[in-house]
Formats: sequence, C-alpha cells, structure tokens
Amino acid sequence: MLKPYASSDFLLLEKWVTSPELLLQFSGTDFSYPITQQQILNYQALHPDRTFYIGYSQNDIPFAFGEIIPQESGIPRLGRILIGDSKLRGMGFGKYFIRMLVEKCRSTYDCKKVELFVWEKNQMAIKCYKSVGFEYIAEKHNTLVYNGVNYNIHKMIQTLITIFLLLFSFQLHAQNVFTLTGTVKNAKGEPLEAATVFIDGSKKITATNVKGEFTLTNLSSGTYQVVVNMLGYSSVKKDVVIADKPEALNILLLQKAIDLKTVVIGNGSQRKNFLKIFMKYFMGESENAKACKILNTDVIDFSTKQSLVEATSENFFIIENMKLGYRIKYLLRNFKDSGAVKELGISFHLSMIRKAATKQLVYTNFQQKNWLIGSKPYI
Repeated sequence: MLKPYASSDFLLLEKWVTSPELLLQFSGTDFSYPITQQQILNYQALHPDRTFYIGYSQNDIPFAFGEIIPQESGIPRLGRILIGDSKLRGMGFGKYFIRMLVEKCRSTYDCKKVELFVWEKNQMAIKCYKSVGFEYIAEKHNTLVYNGVNYNIHKMIQTLITIFLLLFSFQLHAQNVFTLTGTVKNAKGEPLEAATVFIDGSKKITATNVKGEFTLTNLSSGTYQVVVNMLGYSSVKKDVVIADKPEALNILLLQKAIDLKTVVIGNGSQRKNFLKIFMKYFMGESENAKACKILNTDVIDFSTKQSLVEATSENFFIIENMKLGYRIKYLLRNFKDSGAVKELGISFHLSMIRKAATKQLVYTNFQQKNWLIGSKPYI
C-alpha cells in the first residue's frame, strides 16, 4: 500500500540513501549528501504541489520511497523512486511499487498517461520500468552535469489502461505470496546476530540482524522446514505451515557442549587419511578442484563402522577457491565412503563473489552413487 510521506519517515530515507552516487541516481542534484531533514523540508516548501509516498509491503513493512509530480501538460510524472533495502532490489518490489504509484496517478488526476525520467546507464531501472509497460524514448531528453560528468536523461511513457491491467494481475499474484519472519535468541533470551536461517530444499536463505530478526519473502502456501545454524550452537529445525497469511517464528538456540575429543586414535594419521579420502571424492581431482581449500577442517567429524568411513559437520565448513574467486559455506549432512560407493547428503550456502556479484544457493538431501565431478561445488 501507499502512505503519504510524514516527517517521521525521514529516518527511513536517511537509512536508505547510503552514498553520494545513490543520492544522485535517486534525486539528481536537488539534494546533497548526506541528505538532511531540512533539505526535504526546503524542497517541499518550494514544490507544495508534489507528493512524497512510502511503499509498504503486505505485512506493513516500509520498503520504498517515491514522488508524484503534476505537470501543466496534464500528464503526471513519477520521480525519486527508491527501493530502500538493497536486499529487496531485483525481487519484484520495484514493479509492485511503481504500479501502485501509477494507479495513484490514475485515481488522483484521471489521466491517460504517466511519465518518468531515467538515466540511460541505469539499465536495472529501465528494465524494471519496461516490465510494467513503460516505453523508453531513445531520443535524449536532457543532460545532467555533475562533477564534470555528463548523465544523459531519457523519458519513459506509459498508458494507464495497460498499467491498470498489470497492477490487477500483480495483485492477484501477490495475494498468494507470503512472508516468514522470526526472532532467534539464546537460552538467556538474548538476540543472536548473524545466525544462518534457510528453508530446507530451497534457495531461500538469510541471516539474523543485530536484534536477532530474520525475514524470508515470496513464499507460496505450503509446508516448509526452517533450519537455523550458528557457530557454537546446536542446529534447530522447525516445520511451519503457511496457509493464507504471513507467519512468525520464535527460535531458541542452545549452546553446544564442548567436545574435548580426548580419545585420539594413533597419532592422528587416521584423521589425515580420512580427510584425504573426503577431499578426493567431495572436491574431485581436476585443476579447479585442486585450487579449493577447506579453511576450517576441524568442524568435520569422522567415524568408522567396519569398512565404512563417515563424515558429518554440525557447523558450516568453508571452502575457498582463489582461482575462481569464491567462498562457499557447506553444512554437511553425511558423507559415506565404502570404497566402491560414495554417498553424500549436504546442505550448503554458496556465496560466490566475482567482482560485485553475489549468488546464494541452498541444496539439501542429495544422494547419489559415484559422486560426479560435474556436480562439484567449484562449478
């Protein structure tokens, strides 16, 4: 939903505008970094006919800022569109917010078209606007000069009959998508920051904030198993059913008893041998595999039963590949080696960092014979 901007909302805007570059993209040269409450008040006094809005999600969480600007042509213009939390960008919230703004233009001004301006190099925004029906005008509208750099600005136009139909379609879809929120605390009731929270068998993963809170979005109705892990604490799994409304969980993590591992077989050579077997079949033997390194092998536990070697890990172990430029966090369910047959059950969180790109994946409950090189984590 849309709510008119109030002075108390400035704290959101101050939090969302995190750099001079983002401010320039958001507002042009009307404001200077860091943005202040007084700058907003001065702008509103200079343009009393313009209206700021805050976009709210279905569970009433603010996520976006935007402006509607009336024009003498009778065609209102959208401006200063910002999806606040960077984690929500690229997830459909921008489309949802723009459609709400356009519908507000239609109901307020009874107009047939809506305009907006966009920097030609902001391809993510252009793609978003096009996806809701805006037409990109190739001819340059004007040029903004900032710190000696030229920024070419283009106009985009949309007719409202198309937008209204798209908005209606999106609302129908949004009615079947829900959010799962929760809080993770320890036995003393203290919030736990940086606990890993993910849904078993999916790509949905997040981490708790300083208040121990987490949010998983875009969930359809169904039954899910939520897994929570944190170093030094026992893992917790909870089943949750999402029917027709958002759900919330309160999760308690208990500290693990410290295993002093006082029983040592031989001189440790057995563990080294087990680790060598594990690395061979878990990583593979290609050149890329040889570049992989487990940074914390101490979290991997080995055991034997007759000729069977098993490996598990209660905490994530970290694989780094400097050659390909990524770091991976794995939660190992089970690894079994009986000589001829290899079985592997894993959950892993992949944070592959190449340049500025970050990708996250979670896979679970995978088993197969003769673990294939083509499925190795370095790919």
